[in-house]
Amino acid sequence: MIFIRRQFVQVSSSDLGISRHWLLLVICPYQRTGYILDSIKKSGNPTDSYKVIKHVEKAVEMFNEDFETSHPMTWTIADCNQQSSNWECGYYVLKWCVNLSCIGNMHSRITFGMI
Repeated sequence: MIFIRRQFVQVSSSDLGISRHWLLLVICPYQRTGYILDSIKKSGNPTDSYKVIKHVEKAVEMFNEDFETSHPMTWTIADCNQQSSNWECGYYVLKWCVNLSCIGNMHSRITFGMI
């Protein structure tokens, strides 16, 4: 469930295509930018393959309805840790959350590979 102001956009896990895998979406609604941190990304995997993106974009549109903008969201698949087995995704999501919250400026952390 994504909370936007006093409204809710309800999304079920089946809508997202979730199958016991964790990934982290960092959303910057004012900049209309999003980052995907996925520990099992495959090379050449387009952002379109992440079903959750359309739901996030809908929520950001609701969030930004007071602002005049015609710019679509820009998504970046971050260069991040890759898991070697099939269980590390939760560990990496928590690690990235701690790093982002403790270190600060998210854009420079992802851009310069400090995640």
